[in-house]
This record gives sequence, C-alpha cells and structure tokens, in this order.
Amino acid sequence: MLRYCLVIVFLMGLGRHVEAQEKPEYLLKKDQTNKRPVEAKCPCPEPEKKEEEPKSPWEFKLRIGSVFQLSQSKSVIGKIDGTTRSFQLDVHGEANWTCGRHSLRNRLDTNDIIVKTQNTGRWVPASDFVELESIYQYYAHPRVGPFARAGLKTSVFLGRDLRTNAVQYELPGGELTGQRTEYRLTDRFLPLTLLQSVGAFYNPVQSEHFDIDLRGGLGVRESFASGQLGVQDDSTTKDIVELVGLSSYTEAGLELIAMARGELWDERVSYYAGSEFLLPLLRTSKSGDDRTAWELLSKTVRLGVAYRLAKSATLLYELRLVHQPQLIDSVQVLNNVGFKTTFNLL
Repeated sequence: MLRYCLVIVFLMGLGRHVEAQEKPEYLLKKDQTNKRPVEAKCPCPEPEKKEEEPKSPWEFKLRIGSVFQLSQSKSVIGKIDGTTRSFQLDVHGEANWTCGRHSLRNRLDTNDIIVKTQNTGRWVPASDFVELESIYQYYAHPRVGPFARAGLKTSVFLGRDLRTNAVQYELPGGELTGQRTEYRLTDRFLPLTLLQSVGAFYNPVQSEHFDIDLRGGLGVRESFASGQLGVQDDSTTKDIVELVGLSSYTEAGLELIAMARGELWDERVSYYAGSEFLLPLLRTSKSGDDRTAWELLSKTVRLGVAYRLAKSATLLYELRLVHQPQLIDSVQVLNNVGFKTTFNLL
C-alpha cells in the first residue's frame, strides 16, 4: 500500500508541473524570442580625430619637354647631301602663392633648339630664349584689382646668323665680309630686357576651361644690347646680308596686356593667344631719331595650340611675333611645329 501511495503522489506532482509550464505567464512571447542582446559600449576611450592639415598656400609646377630629330638627304634637288640633327629642350616652371585676396605668380619658360647641319659641321642654336616673370595681384573684387609685374627676357647661347648658301655680310660701317655661311651676332645673355609695370587687372571670363585676363597701366622697359648686331636684310641684294648695330635704351609709357587660354575635348586640346603693347611716352633716343611714340609702339603677339596624344606626348604649334622698334626696326618671327615628349616632375 505504501508503495502505491507514493506512486500516486508522484504522478499528481508531475501533473501540476506540466500544468504550470502551459500557463501563459510561463511561456516566452514572440518579441522576447526575437530580441537580440544589446552590445555593451567599449569602456576604452575613442581615439581623437586628427585635424586636417591646412592646405599650403604654395603650388609648384615643373614640366620638361624634349624633341630630337634626325634627317638624312642624298641626291635631293636643292639640298646638300648629309645628315641634319636637331635637339629641342623646353622647360616650364611655376611657383604660385595664394592667400586670401593676395596672389603671387612666378613663371619660368625656356625654349632652346640647337642644330647640326651639313654645312656647319657643329651644333649651333637655331632658337633660344629665356623668360622670367613675377606678377602680384590683389583681388579687391573677384575679377578686378591692382597688380605689379617684373620680368626678364634674354637668351643663353651665342647668337648667329646661319645660311645654307655662302653670302657676304655688310657690317654697320659699310664694310663687306668674305663669302661665308654664318656670322656671329650676339653674346650670351644679350640682348637682355627688363620689364616692370603697375596697374589694374580685369578677368571678364573665368571658367574651368576658358579664361580671359586683361591688364593695363604704366610700364617701363630697359634693354641692354650695346655692341650687338641684328639682321636687317634688304631683299634686293640677293647675295648680301645687311647687319645693323644694336644699342641699349630705356622707355616708359602706357601698357596693355591681353591673354586668353582654353581647353577643348576633355582637355586633349589646349590653346592660348596673347598680345602685349607698350606706347613709349618717355624714352632715350639717338640724335636724329625723330620717330613718334606711335611709330615706336612695342608689340608682342603669341599664339599656341597643343594636342595631347598621350600623357607625355604632344603635337604643338607656337607662333611668336616681336617688334621692338627701339632695338631693331624689324619684326622677329619665331615658328615652332613639332612633336614633343613632356614630363611633369611637379
């Protein structure tokens, strides 16, 4: 009997436990089963955010381009048999500073072409110029303000006049040289021209791919060329080349500068056109020189187009016209057409 009583008591207790599990207060609800544990915050302190370094007001650019050409002719009518070699070096550098409304732009441009032809037998310069320019601008308005400019123009190598056929040179005193294919004209770094100007600038157009820059004011130029020679050839004297003596001078007057630059076709084509004029109101002059200021107007025109074939390969054309009547009353023309490899170092 005792054993049967214990079995009955055990079964009654098990039934109450099962009944207790089925009661609602003992069942987990849906939102409780879907609940995810909350991630505890890390007790470690968060790392401090580094402040962004201020952008430098300086911007530097340096581009070097070079071209080497080799041509050979044999039995070609009108040409001397032999090999012609030419090497061109082009350097463009910038150091620009911008802070608030202040801007300082510094530029270096050089272009040197040396050739070795059949009749010269040695390397001689065919084109040679160096330009340095520094411009300060204060933006009183986003497009207008005062500016000041200083610049230098010169050449590096000895200047020579080269001829394919032998000619006679007529010196400034009237003497004639013997038959020759070249004559030395200028020394290294001569003529040398210094430029200074102050005035106002105006940028009527400023966009990502096109801009126009106008500057006007007072300008001063000093040219050092005493003892140097220039070519002023008379076309009527076929076998005689006339040379004129150059002299140093200073002039000051009204200056106007205009420049337009642009890019096309996803920056594959770039171009520029610029001009510079100086009307001399004050000048040093030789005795007997009664030319007016308009007759002595200095003019410089530049045009250039470049087509980028690849990252470092460019087809280009450049035209430069310079007329400085006080230095020599002839228009100096420089044409460059070619293929150039360029390397951007900065």
